[in-house]
Amino acid sequence: MRYRLFWLGTLGATLLAPQVTFADISGKVFRDFNANGVFDSSANFNEVGMAGVSIKAFDANGVQAGSTVSSDINGNYTLTGLLNRADYRVEFSWSGDWLKPGASGGTSVQFVNDGASDVNLGLNNPLDYSQADTNIFITTPVAIVGPADQAVATGRDYRTYPALVKFPFNATGKPADPGYILPTSLATHQQIGSTSGVAFQRENKRLFASAYYKRAVGFGPGGVGAIYSIDDNGTVDVHATIPNAGTDTHDFTGDYTTINYDTASVPNVGKSSLGDMEISADGQWLYVINLNNRHLYAVATNTTNTVNDLGEITRPASCPDNDFRPFGLGMDETNTLYIGTVCTNESGTSATGHPSAMVLKYNGAGSFTETLNFDLFFNSQSFWKNWSDTLIAGSPFQPITSHQPMLSDIVFDGKDMVLAFRNRAWEAGYMPGGSSPSMSHILKACWNGADWTLENNGTCGGVTGALPNYSVTAEAGPGGGYFFDMRDILASFGGQPVINALGSVAIAPGRSIVATLADPNDLISGGIKHLNLANGSGSMPYQVFRGSADGSNGGGSGGYFGKSGGLGDIELLLDPAPIEIGNRVWLDTDNDGIQDAGENGIPNVQVKLFAGATELATATTAADGTYYFTNAAGTDTDSKKYGLNQLQPNTAYTVKFPTSVTVSGTTYNLTTAIAGSNTLIDSNAPASGEVTVTAADIPTAGANNHSFDVGYTLPTPKMTDLEVTKTANLSSVKSGDTVIYTVKVKNNGPDTATGVEVTDQLPAGVTYVSHNADQGAYTSGTGIWTVGTLANGATATLTITVTIK
Repeated sequence: MRYRLFWLGTLGATLLAPQVTFADISGKVFRDFNANGVFDSSANFNEVGMAGVSIKAFDANGVQAGSTVSSDINGNYTLTGLLNRADYRVEFSWSGDWLKPGASGGTSVQFVNDGASDVNLGLNNPLDYSQADTNIFITTPVAIVGPADQAVATGRDYRTYPALVKFPFNATGKPADPGYILPTSLATHQQIGSTSGVAFQRENKRLFASAYYKRAVGFGPGGVGAIYSIDDNGTVDVHATIPNAGTDTHDFTGDYTTINYDTASVPNVGKSSLGDMEISADGQWLYVINLNNRHLYAVATNTTNTVNDLGEITRPASCPDNDFRPFGLGMDETNTLYIGTVCTNESGTSATGHPSAMVLKYNGAGSFTETLNFDLFFNSQSFWKNWSDTLIAGSPFQPITSHQPMLSDIVFDGKDMVLAFRNRAWEAGYMPGGSSPSMSHILKACWNGADWTLENNGTCGGVTGALPNYSVTAEAGPGGGYFFDMRDILASFGGQPVINALGSVAIAPGRSIVATLADPNDLISGGIKHLNLANGSGSMPYQVFRGSADGSNGGGSGGYFGKSGGLGDIELLLDPAPIEIGNRVWLDTDNDGIQDAGENGIPNVQVKLFAGATELATATTAADGTYYFTNAAGTDTDSKKYGLNQLQPNTAYTVKFPTSVTVSGTTYNLTTAIAGSNTLIDSNAPASGEVTVTAADIPTAGANNHSFDVGYTLPTPKMTDLEVTKTANLSSVKSGDTVIYTVKVKNNGPDTATGVEVTDQLPAGVTYVSHNADQGAYTSGTGIWTVGTLANGATATLTITVTIK
C-alpha cells in the first residue's frame, strides 16, 4: 500500500513530501498434526488453521511496529502499515501451555523483511501427533465366548482366540477381498479374558487393557478389577488391580449354545468391573472408572500396582443415586479429562422420565463439573429405554428392554465432542446365533463459544453431516437425523439400514474418526469404519471378525458375538511426537545481547550436543544461522537439522558453542548472556559457551524448545588513561654521586589496562647499580619495565639506582 503526504502552505501551494511506502507481512498459523512444518491439505489428510494467536512485529530498535491476531478459521494473518525495505522481528504468542511450537518450519520468533509472505507457524498438542498413516495401527479388544481358563465345552476351546488385536490404519475389506490384511493377535482370551478399555503408552510402545463385565465372557487371570500390560515384545502381565471392583458371578456351567447361558452375570453388566480408560498427556498415568463404586482411579504406568483413588464421581442432583452410571472417558485438547455418564431411569424416578446422558469435567482433587446434559428421548420416539436386569423368558431376543444406553467413549475434534454409546442390552443379553444388531449411536456436540450443543437433525455447529432426516423405524436420532454415517448397510428396518455402532471411537486429527461397527462388510461380523471429520460420511469398512457364539451363523467354529456387540474400546498405536531443541546463532551488532531485527544469522558455526561428557552430535548452522537437534526420523540434507535418536524428553543435555567465531576475517566473541527477560530473543551462552538444557526444558515428547539462541559481537575496545611520571632524588649532581630515579605509572581508567610496558633508557653519563619494582620486571639493558595488568585507579612504582660517571 502506498500513501502520499501533502502539506498545504499558506499561499495555497501543494508541496509533495517524501514518499513513504508501506508493505505487509503475512502468513498462517496452523495445527501441524504430522510435525513436518508444512500446512497439509489433501484428500486424505487436512490440517486446520489456528485462530486467536497474537502476532507482533518489532523494528530494529525493538519498538513494536505492528500487531494482529490470526482471526479466521484458516489461521491467516496480515501485519499492515510496516515500512518498505525494513527488517522486523516477528513474535507469535498464544494461550495454553498444552500447545507446543512445531518441530519443523517457522518458530515462535522469526526475522523477516517487510513484504514477506508465508511467515508461518505450526503449533500442536503432542497428543494429536500422528506419523504417516501407512505406519499407524489400530487396536481393539475382541469378546470371546466362555471362560478364559477352560474350554467352553467338549470340542470347543476358544482360549487361544485373539482377545486383543491390531491392524493397519488403512486396512479395509473382508477376508475374501484381494489385499485384505488379517488382524494380528496381541493377547489371547486365556491371557486377558474380557476387556474393553485400552490405552497406549507411546514412549514405551506398551498397551494397557482393562477388565470388563460382559455376559458369557470370562475374566482373565487378574479378575474383575485387572489392568493388563501388553509390551511391544508380546509379554502380557497383570499390571495393576483396581480395588472394590465387584464380584465375579459368571456361571459357565450351562450350555453356551442356548439363550440361558450365564444369566447370573446380567445384574453386574455396566455396574461392576471397569469402564473406559485414558492415559495422561505425559504417559505416566492411566485413568480408569470403577463401575462398582463409581470412583475414578489413577494408575502409574511405569510401576506395577501403584493405584490412587481420585474420589467418587459426583452425581448431578437431577439423577437418582442408583441410576447414575459413569463409563466413558475422553481427554480434550487442554489435557482435561471428561467422564461420560448416563442417568438410566432404572428406578423410574428420574426427572425426565427417560434415560439421559451427561458429560462431567474432572477438575482435579476429587472435583467434577457437569458440562453437558441431554435427554435421550429423541424426535418424539423412545428408542433408548430404561435400564433393567429383567430377561424375557423364552424369547430369542431375550435382552430385557430392547435398548439400554451406556455413554462408553468420548473423543474431541478440536473443541467439539464426539460421543459413542454402547447398547447394554447386548452386553447383558446373549444370542448364540449373533444376529441381533447392536443399534448404538455416535453423536456430536459442538462448541458454541460458551458450552456444547448436541447435533440436531444431522446438523452441528452450523454444518450438516451425512444423514439429515434419517430416522430408522423405532431408532430416532436427535431431531430426526445423524451427523455421522454409522449405517449397517446389510441390516434394515422399515426399508432403511439401521444405525449399528458398537460404542467406541478414536480420532486421528487431520485424518478421520475411527469407530467400531457391526456388519462392516459381512453379516454377523464386527469391525470398524472411518468417519470424515468435516461431513460425517463413512468409508473404508474393515472386518475384524466374523461368526456367532455357537458357530451356527457367519461361518467358523464359533466363539464370537456376531453383530451383537463383540468389540471393545478402540485405540490408535501412534509414535511419540518428535522433540526438538535449538534455534539461532546471530551477529549482535549493537552488543546488547538481544536479537534485533536486521541482525543477521551466522552460518557454518559448529554446535555440539552433549549428554554429560559424551558428545552425541554436531549441527552446523544454516545460512540464516539456525540450527536444531531433533529426534525426528532422518537427517536434513542442508545440515540445518540433525536427526538424533538419543535425544529424549525429560533429560538434561549441554549444548556447546565456540567462545569465538570468525566471519570474513573478523573475530567475534560471545555477547552478553541473559540480557533480557525473554529467553526467546536473548543470548543464552555464558563465557564458556556451554548452555545447559535441563530436563524441565523438554519435559515431554513434543515439548519443543527453541530458546537456545546465542549471539556473537566484536570485542569492546579498552578505554584506559595511563599517566607516567619520573623524578630524581637530586636536582644537581657531580661525578661519583648516587642518584635514585622513581618512575610511577597510574591507570586513570575507566577499564583495566593490560600488557602495560614503560620504556626509560638510562642516559650515557650514568652507571646502573640496582632497581626495585613493586610490580612486573625491569631490564636495565633495554630500559623496558614490563608492568603487565593495571586495574582502574592502580599505580605501579619502579626505583632505579645509578652513579654518575
